[in-house]
Amino acid sequence: MDGLLPGLLDEVALEGADGCSLDRLWTLAEGVHRAPLDDAARDWLWQGLLESAPGAVAFAATAGGGDAGAAGPPAPGGSAGSKRKVPPAHVKVEPGAPAGVVTAPLTGAELRALRQTPLAALAARWPHLRIVASEDRRARALGQNADVRRARARVWRDTRDWR
Repeated sequence: MDGLLPGLLDEVALEGADGCSLDRLWTLAEGVHRAPLDDAARDWLWQGLLESAPGAVAFAATAGGGDAGAAGPPAPGGSAGSKRKVPPAHVKVEPGAPAGVVTAPLTGAELRALRQTPLAALAARWPHLRIVASEDRRARALGQNADVRRARARVWRDTRDWR
């Protein structure tokens, strides 16, 4: 089980910028482990993801997915009763999603609430949870330079020197 968490992080990274749902996470984990996972193994993996290296993964919630009584955070940009039509700048609108479906990274109180939610209650409490790997982790999983920002700075510097 030593390589299970790093392998799972790579699989999440290969899911791309949209990340994966909780159900997809367990499917990926069973593929890495090559066997079904019991509740104890899932709990161990979940705690590992929550405590993974800072910036390796982020958690986001897709709000407004059509569940009228779904528990979880209100739509980004306002309270549950907000009539705000335009999402704030940090919110990504899901491609091909119905109007009002937006994804925003969990921060502050939402992230603390996610960390305190037992794994058994996670799907009910956070029905639209997404696990998203960082850009650096995605680049590393694809075999590219792990430090994407440094590579971009080097390219910019090189092109500037051509002038």
